[in-house]
Amino acid sequence: AQDIIWWADMPEVFTYFTSFGRMEGELKKNGELLQTINSMGSLEHGFAKKWFDYDPLFLPVRMWKRLFPLNVVHYHYDLLFTEEGLHGGLMRTSGFGIKIRNCGGIYLPGGEYVRIKRIKSIKYEKPRSMEIDGMAKPVTFYEQWQVKAVTEKGILNYTARQVYPPAHIARHMIYSSFLFEGSLGGQRFDGKGYGEYVRM
Repeated sequence: AQDIIWWADMPEVFTYFTSFGRMEGELKKNGELLQTINSMGSLEHGFAKKWFDYDPLFLPVRMWKRLFPLNVVHYHYDLLFTEEGLHGGLMRTSGFGIKIRNCGGIYLPGGEYVRIKRIKSIKYEKPRSMEIDGMAKPVTFYEQWQVKAVTEKGILNYTARQVYPPAHIARHMIYSSFLFEGSLGGQRFDGKGYGEYVRM
């Protein structure tokens, strides 16, 4: 790990971070080398102290969904990587309209860290539906989205476009790989990204 972005830091209660660094290795199948790996990558780690069974805390959300078919929880998480060495990400989470997390950061080529003060908007485009086993209704995800955020070095803008089929991980969670292009404070960049999306 070379650089770290902390999403939550409450020692011995809840911590969550993403670390960035160089990854080297090989991808093999039945002994045959398919791909060598030598690139910037990331590792996420979360820790939560389980004082009690947290599942009952979601009971109000489940009851709300039965009474009112409206989405009340929204989670969006993007990690960005460019060939020039820019890397970082952002996270926006809300429940019942209350912002829980709205933050992030970018490491510029050369190592300078730029804090994301807030995400102003995420505009979703090209919706698609995915049938999920065990769920009565399909889950909606988006093939493209536009992000606008305020940073310490000006406005961060980028458009992300999904390039591989999304991965369904949990009942409402979609993982995606995407290409993006945008700018930070007027400086253009483009690269690849990884994202997570939940709306429930």
